[in-house]
Amino acid sequence: MNVFSKLCIALAFTLALTGCAKIYGVVTANGDGSYQGIASAGNKPSAIKLADNDAKVWCKRKHGSKNYVVVSQDVKQNEAPDVDLGNKVGNALVQVARYADSISRDDDFEATTQFKCSG
Repeated sequence: MNVFSKLCIALAFTLALTGCAKIYGVVTANGDGSYQGIASAGNKPSAIKLADNDAKVWCKRKHGSKNYVVVSQDVKQNEAPDVDLGNKVGNALVQVARYADSISRDDDFEATTQFKCSG
């Protein structure tokens, strides 16, 4: 067996063990043993689902178990700031641009989850 074949087998084995799990947001450690995860998506249920996935993947990587307890969770909608150009035509164009941006974005909702991994 050549080196390339051995490398491919090792890579396949590693991917099988990790389950190709991916963290979609950002997870940081807090000083008290808990973690904070932030995930964004186009709607509220998807943001919560991504936050749940991130907590499971993080706990599996750090503690060997997907189990976790939510300490707190907040979901907010990200909105573009209001802009007043001082005239009706300009303001109408800003509203059209905001609407176009809102239907094309995939990060309209942001879920922030404080969690602790459990055994």
